[in-house]
Amino acid sequence: MSFGHAGTIVEGKEDTAARRFARLADAGITVAEEISEIPDIMKSKLPPHRAAPPAAGVTVPEWVRGGSR
Repeated sequence: MSFGHAGTIVEGKEDTAARRFARLADAGITVAEEISEIPDIMKSKLPPHRAAPPAAGVTVPEWVRGGSR
């Protein structure tokens, strides 16, 4: 066993990227094959965004709350 780029465990010459991806998937880890997939993967993993109510005593202009200026 040896360690490759960034400490990745490499199991000899037969250890291909496809096999490493498969092991990660078996462990429940999502791997992006293309960097462009990362935003959508992150959105699917994060809970939906909800705006927090303003803190007590803080006034929020109407236009910030979705009204007109």
